[in-house]
Amino acid sequence: MRKITLLFVLLFCFNSYSQTKYYTVNGETIMSKRELDIKILQIKDLTSQSLKEEAFVTFKREKSISRNDSILVFGKFEVKNAKALNNYLERYINKKNPNYKLKTIEGKEISLKDYHGKPTLINFWFTRCPPCIKEMPVLNEMKRDYGHEFNFISITYENMESVENFLKKHEFNFDHIISADKLIENLDVRAFPLNLIIDKNGVIKYAKDGIPMVHKDGKLEIGDGKEFLELLSSLK
Repeated sequence: MRKITLLFVLLFCFNSYSQTKYYTVNGETIMSKRELDIKILQIKDLTSQSLKEEAFVTFKREKSISRNDSILVFGKFEVKNAKALNNYLERYINKKNPNYKLKTIEGKEISLKDYHGKPTLINFWFTRCPPCIKEMPVLNEMKRDYGHEFNFISITYENMESVENFLKKHEFNFDHIISADKLIENLDVRAFPLNLIIDKNGVIKYAKDGIPMVHKDGKLEIGDGKEFLELLSSLK
């Protein structure tokens, strides 16, 4: 405990002017939000291979230490099966999106209410998320072909610099909302990618993790996103 307190004090000294959360499981290693989510994906991949079905891995918070503008969150990883993932996704159904002020990558201030009037696909992601990146080509095609009928929005807790650097190497043609920590925490987004399909009035009607996989030549591959488009069309 003495060691973790010292590390936290050092972090606080460097981050005393901004709200910053750090996470730890063993009381020694301190992780940023992105490092935590990368670790969750690594555990999910290993566990899914072992169980031979999709695992649902989350970080369960147990306590936190607050020092003015810095917070250290203690917790543990929980590993569950696909049924738990379905239960987690079902919690979103028929909830209305929080009406927070948000920031686009262009620096414009908006809220999700600005997208009312059209069915909307919201994709929650972060830049070091392999399954998020893997489905982007399909998401890009959906936006190119149907961007006039539906809204396509990406939301991440990462900042402008991180997202801009990512977009220099990867195409992702959604409308980008950045630094959305408060919204993501309010919605309790625990797994990435998360795709929410919203009706014209801002009510969540469908919640999915990634684009459904299909069997092709004996291998599992990303599907064509047809299911997502059908769900969006049903909300016209």
